[in-house]
Amino acid sequence: MFKQPSNLVVVVLNYNDAPTTIQFIQAHESISRIDGFIVVDNASTDDSLNQLKALQSDRLVVLSAAHNGGYAQGNNLGLRYVADVVHAKTVMLANPDTQIDEAALSACLAHLDEHPQCGLVAPRMMTPKGSERSAWALPTYGHLLVRAFIPLRPFLNSKAHERVHKAPVQVVDVLAGSLWIAHTDVLKAVDYFDESTFLYGEEQILGHKLKAAGYASVVLNTITYRHEHSQSINKSIPSARRKFELALQSHQIYLKNYLRVAAWKRTLYTLVYRLNLAVFLGLKWLQSKVTS
Repeated sequence: MFKQPSNLVVVVLNYNDAPTTIQFIQAHESISRIDGFIVVDNASTDDSLNQLKALQSDRLVVLSAAHNGGYAQGNNLGLRYVADVVHAKTVMLANPDTQIDEAALSACLAHLDEHPQCGLVAPRMMTPKGSERSAWALPTYGHLLVRAFIPLRPFLNSKAHERVHKAPVQVVDVLAGSLWIAHTDVLKAVDYFDESTFLYGEEQILGHKLKAAGYASVVLNTITYRHEHSQSINKSIPSARRKFELALQSHQIYLKNYLRVAAWKRTLYTLVYRLNLAVFLGLKWLQSKVTS
């Protein structure tokens, strides 16, 4: 078991992708600020659990979820273990397809310690294509309705990207869920992720809960972490339609339970979203036929 009390423990969620998760552990195990790792296998259907258990040590614990309840439920299993069993002060949540160096991690830890009202902190996200949107504003009903027009999203994302990366230390509403660092008592105070979501939208619900509790989320734009964008998700859910439907499900939870939007407005949103999804997928199909 990890040394007691631990300062920083990393939680990483695996589903049918042990090689990427193992690569993540190997890339970060030499970082001196990290006291240990909690790997949660989210009821993988392949041999992931056996491969991961072979790595167990006094610095790495493998937890096995009873069933695949999604991103929020799987990560909460690890986050609660860090808080209630390991009693670590700080936790880093990371997708297995991310990488952070010791200097960036140390900067995040220093910011947390110096700013008690900081709920989450993360470096700026970099992908193989360059800088990506690391954070965004909490969406209103109107914002989500506009984003339901899926072909407009590249333009909307570019504007959001400019806003969240304009200052060296940028206070934001929502941090991307691919990697962030937090004090465990803060996460416990807001009851972690909302487990009624399966995939997508968990970040904005967590951001909503943190903001309501008086905590800030922060991007440190002078440092970066690397994210092989959606690599793990694409392996487990290759269907574009399925991804959009899961996002819609999470948005409906957010609209109903957090923004308290009327039922007729939620129905309108669903109709607009699904109509635009059909158009979007139809255009992609036509494009594939033209280029094939």
